[in-house]
Amino acid sequence: GVAIRAESIPVLPECRAICNALNLDPLGLIASGALLATLPQDRAANLIAALRQADIPAAQIGNATPPADGLTLIRNNARHPLPEFERDELARYFA
Repeated sequence: GVAIRAESIPVLPECRAICNALNLDPLGLIASGALLATLPQDRAANLIAALRQADIPAAQIGNATPPADGLTLIRNNARHPLPEFERDELARYFA
């Protein structure tokens, strides 16, 4: 399982403004060039520091959990099922 903290996911202000104006969920946008990695908890801080030193934005957004916990999104301290998107939110908007 995974527990993702919505508030920890970096979203550029411009992207947030466009999503708000068009009623899109930024989590459902294609994230070209993004890297999502999993690694042991004790190594995350070192990787994030190394990426930031190379001017590559990085953030820890969640944790692995027991499989029985499922896939969850934590938003405003409330747990929700991790959303699934049939297609990119922008493509949905233009359809």
